[in-house]
Order: sequence, then structure tokens, then C-alpha cells
Amino acid sequence: MSCKEMALYLLGKVLVRKLDNGSILKGRIVETECYLGGEDKASHSYNGRQTPGNEPMYMPAGTTYVYFTYGMYFCFNISSVEPGAAVLLRALEPIQGLEIMKKFRTAKKKGPLKDTELCNGPSKLCIAMNVTKDNCNKIDLTESEHLWIEDDGGRIEETQIVNCRRIGIASAGEEWAAKPLRFYVLSNAHGIDINHKHDRKVRRTEPKSQDVYLRLLVKLYRYLARRTGAKFNKIILKRLFMSNINKPPISIAKIVRVMKKRESDDLTAVVVGTVTDDARIWKIPKLSVCALRVTRSARARIIKAGGEVITFDQLSLRSPTGDKTVLLQGRRNAREAVKHFGLAPGVPHSHTKPFVRAKGRKFERARGLIAGSYEEFLLGYNFSSKKNELVQSFAAHDHAASLRCVATSGQYLASGGADDRIFVYDMKTRKEHCALTHHEATITCLQFTENHSHLISGSSDGVLTIVRVGNWQLEKIWPKAHKGAAIHDIAVHASGKLALTLGADCALNTWNLIKGREAYVINLNSKSKDAKSLERILWAPDGVRFLLYGGQYTEIWSIESGGVLKQIEHPQKVASCAWLDDSLLLVGYEDGQVSLFNTDGSSVKSFKAHDTRVKSINLYEEYIITVSSDGCIKVWNRDFEELASAESGCRLTCLCVVPPVAVKNENSTEDETVEEIKDSPVKKKTVMRSRVIEEFEEEESRQVKKKSKKKNLQKQTQDKVSRKKKKKV
Repeated sequence: MSCKEMALYLLGKVLVRKLDNGSILKGRIVETECYLGGEDKASHSYNGRQTPGNEPMYMPAGTTYVYFTYGMYFCFNISSVEPGAAVLLRALEPIQGLEIMKKFRTAKKKGPLKDTELCNGPSKLCIAMNVTKDNCNKIDLTESEHLWIEDDGGRIEETQIVNCRRIGIASAGEEWAAKPLRFYVLSNAHGIDINHKHDRKVRRTEPKSQDVYLRLLVKLYRYLARRTGAKFNKIILKRLFMSNINKPPISIAKIVRVMKKRESDDLTAVVVGTVTDDARIWKIPKLSVCALRVTRSARARIIKAGGEVITFDQLSLRSPTGDKTVLLQGRRNAREAVKHFGLAPGVPHSHTKPFVRAKGRKFERARGLIAGSYEEFLLGYNFSSKKNELVQSFAAHDHAASLRCVATSGQYLASGGADDRIFVYDMKTRKEHCALTHHEATITCLQFTENHSHLISGSSDGVLTIVRVGNWQLEKIWPKAHKGAAIHDIAVHASGKLALTLGADCALNTWNLIKGREAYVINLNSKSKDAKSLERILWAPDGVRFLLYGGQYTEIWSIESGGVLKQIEHPQKVASCAWLDDSLLLVGYEDGQVSLFNTDGSSVKSFKAHDTRVKSINLYEEYIITVSSDGCIKVWNRDFEELASAESGCRLTCLCVVPPVAVKNENSTEDETVEEIKDSPVKKKTVMRSRVIEEFEEEESRQVKKKSKKKNLQKQTQDKVSRKKKKKV
């Protein structure tokens, strides 16, 4: 049967889940949604796209497809006969195992739940039925003993089935979003009933405010609306019922603009709300305004211009039917809260204002942790040192394949993945800035230069590129930087003048970034014990040494000697490293252990940080951040005491730390100019040096200068007197 037929067929069938302890959970399917495969722009297999993640969509009909969404939830699908097509289960009616379902649901949500709230959503039913990507993905429902679909004889008539548009796929375009491919059982409390039969409809018949003046106005205009039948009075009465949110203020400037367009001069502007002043308008014409409230400054300016401000009871006597009046109201979407509504900040085509932490000194600033995952998500976390907690701030799903590297510099964040693309985000606006598509293979490494001027990237096909930050133009490309072999890592020196790249050809290349060319190549086979396993490069804080690690070895190199200073062999595979300072190294292992080493190879301390592989170790100020491959992020202090942790629910691949405030790094340029002044004898006599000396003068020297000035003035006056005497003689 086709995907549509399968979506209709599944309605009324029972999904059965057998847990490891033998418990049985059952739920009747009451809502489905079908995705038609390659032609469907909302489908994961659009245009025939095939990835390891959507592989079950191309497997035989009846295979389960569980995917991770929004960085925290799972959705359950069943593949159909058509390649790439699948049916999403959106809601279940619980039949058996309700208590167990409630335990699963309340584990992530505090407070009691109704039976109708257990499985009334695609992610809710996955939580209630304990369905995850690890235990229920790629399962044949016809052969599995832990998950299957059965027919208990329940029948749903065709008249009870409603088809409508799908939910949450606006990005696919209106054509596909409007297609009626969602099916549900009418009036079933466990699904979504779009006829809104049981919705609570509230129509105000009186204001909630107990203000006597407002209630008297309601009584007055209810009488006028009934006796005159004028539409004007009915509108006024309806607006008097409204809440303060629906009676937004309006400025004098807006009233002036509207009244200038009217030909008559004896019109009255009527506002059921507040009239505020606007300093941007310099001169106010003569106005007649009727409003519930007028601010003091606005009232003074209107009266000063020869206008008048009247009340609604005065208006009812002057114009009982609304003749010679202009009804006005403020913009309801001008409130600050409305600016945060809409698509998530950072999503393409989103104009939503993000929630930004205050930058004042009296407010604590959060540290941003950015992590990439195999599930194609870029996750953001804020760490509060005051509360010692990690809170997820955003989840972006722009990549079409797993993320491999992230890098940050100043206000920009770059992420690269297996989809051959680099996405650049502006962290000030929390939006996607641009996408770079000059690579044709998996992006393996990214690195910004220290002065935030360029972005260097490498890929699995051996291509090395340099892109200018700002206009994001490709300035230099080396198609075979490592003889066509993959580039494992890039490390830019703090001076920004050179960079190191490590490739799969067992070579360490040095690049002159000033001239934009390769300086020299070191063959690691002759100097390293296990050159093929080396994967990463880390510059030491002193800028003279750097670290190569991979396999069971960490090697400390020196750029002065161009060779290995120390080789440290470890009992198991090294997964990550970080320089704690010039003499201490942090090493993370496959089993979750983290060890502290001296640069001479002696072990200082070892502790259990995670249950699985330590994927990344980062340092920021006095904090140490570690990430494990099972998605756990932890923050430690320098005494290796755990301060905070968070479970991302993803398999994390990379991590970087974004400072709380993006400040341009101007120290390097200042140091260079100071050195030039010292070297050149001509520039020693500069105006700046004389100014610095005058600013730090002592009081005695100032007094001496004052006395010398007085003596000079006395001499000048004596000379003038003597000259006058000589002229007279």
C-alpha cells in the first residue's frame, strides 16, 4: 500500500511495546502524518537525499525510523513501500500500562498528568513508550519481539477520519505545508481536534476593571449603541471591554500624521486608550483629542498649541453618533514581548528579537558553550558561575549531516560538517550570518586567526582555504595541501603569522600566513612512534612549543629546534588534550578518565570525569569544560571539583567556548607598534612621550615652573617700562 493508504490503515491499530523487565505498554494510534519521499519538500529524503540518519526510510516497509529533533526529543516513524516515504505517529490513546507511562513522562515533567496528556504528541508518545533511537530504530515490526503493531478488532469509520494540513513544516513552503497529509480521529480527546468544538470561547460583556469611571462609560455607550444603532458607539463599547494589552498607547506624532491627511479641521481624534508625548515631533498643530488617558506632557503640548482634550462623556454630548470623529488606536505588536514571538532567533528568515542578557557590570555575564553533534544539531549552553548551572540557550539545525568542528572569534561562530558546508553565525544578533560552500568534502577543521581577520578551513579531500572575515570572500585555496590526503587539524599561532596543519599523509606542514604560501614540511614517520594515529595540534601558551596527540602518544614539539622535546606514552587511546599552563597538560581518555601531566611526562593526578570517551577538553578563565561522546557536558574548577553538568541527549563531536562579551583583540597591534618605536631612533622623540611625562609631574617641579613663569613676567614688564622712558628722553 502507498504511504497515504498506510497512514489511514494505521488509525485504530495498537502499538505494543515490551520493556526489558517484561512490562507491556499499549496505545491505539489516533493520529498519523505521511511524508511522500523524494518529491516531498518536508521529508527527510527530499530530492533522494540519503544519509546514515535517514537510512531506515529506504529499508523495507514496516521498518521503524526514529530521529532526534530540537536537540532533546525523539519522533517515531514507519517506512512504507515507496522509497524514502514514511508515516509519522503523532498521537496514541493509552490502553495498557498507564502507570508506567506516567512514570516515564513525569521523569521529565514535574506535576501530575491527565491520561489524555500522556501520548498526545509525537515526542510525548516516544517518552511514554520508552522509544529512543538506541532501542527502537531500524526494527522490523513484523519480526521484533519488543515492538510491534497488532489489530485488536477495533474499527474506525471513514466518517470519523479527518485529513488536514501537516504541523510544523512551514519551511517547506506553502504548497507542501497546505497539502492534507495529516489524518486523525474526529473528537478523540487523545489527539488534536481541529473543529474546536470543545474550545473555550470567551467574549467579554463587561470590563474586568473595577474602575468606576470606566464602568460608567460602559453603561453610557451601551445605552448609545442600543438607542442610536451607530457603528461608532458599538466599536467604542467593544474597545472599552478590552484588556490593557489590547488598548495599546498611541503617540502624538501618529495622531498628527493621521489628522494632517484629513481635509476638515474640526475633526476630533478618538482613542480608547492612552495618548503619549513624542519628543521627535517639534511643532504640534491645533488638535481636538478624546482619550481615556493623556499623559501630562502630551496634554500640556496640545493645550499650548490651542487644542483641547475632552473626555468620553463630553464626546457623547458633542457627537452622539460619532460624526466628525476619527477613531485611532496604537499598534498591538509594538509591545516588547511581541518582538520575541515568532521563529527562533538564529533560524533563517527569522526577525525575532532574541533574549539577551544585560551587559551592565551589575549583572552577571554568562559563558557560552557551543557544541556540535552527530545528529546535525548545533547546541548552545549558558554557564552561570553564580548559580553553577548549565542551561541550554538554543539548538540550530542548519546542517544536513553531522557536525565535525566549531570555531569562534570575536562576534562570529563558524561550524563545519559532513555536508561540505560552513555556516557562520553572528553571536551578537544570534542569527545565521552566511553559508560558505567552497568545499566539496567533509569539513574536518576550522580556525580563526587571532586578529579575527581570516577563517582557515580544511577538508577530508586535502583542500585548505582562507576566507576573509567580513566580506567572506575566498582569498586563497590550496587544492592539495597534503598531497590530496585529508587534513586532520589546523593550529594558528598567536602572532597570526604562521599556522600548522596535520594531514593523513603523516606530514606536519608549516604555512607562512603573511606571504600566503607553504614554508616547509616535516615527515612525521621519521620522528614519531605512531605518526598515523596523530590527529590534533595544540599550541602551548608560551607560543614556542606545541602538542601533537593521537593514538596512545602525546608529543611535545618546539618550533625553535623543529623536533620532539618529549614523548609520553599512555596506557590507552588519547581522545582529547588541553594545556592547563606552560608546564601542565590535561589528557582525556577513551574510558572517561582525565589525567594531569607535567611536561616532563610525570603524572600528577587522575580522576574519573565521564562514563564514556572524553571527546573534548576546553579551558576558559578559571574553568575547565569537558565533553563526553554520550552527550554529557561538565564544568570543573581548577581543583577538579564538578560545578555543573548537562545532558544534551546527542552524541557530541566538538566544543568551543564563546566569551560573554566579544572584544576586538587590539593588544597584538599595540605591542608591534611599541617594538617599532623602540627599534627606530627617529621615532623616540614623539609627542606622546612628552605628554606622558607631563601627566606624571611631581608637585615640586610644578611649583618651580610657576615661579619661573612669574619671574619672566616681571622681566617683561620692566623691559617695557625702560623702553618707554628711553622714547621720552
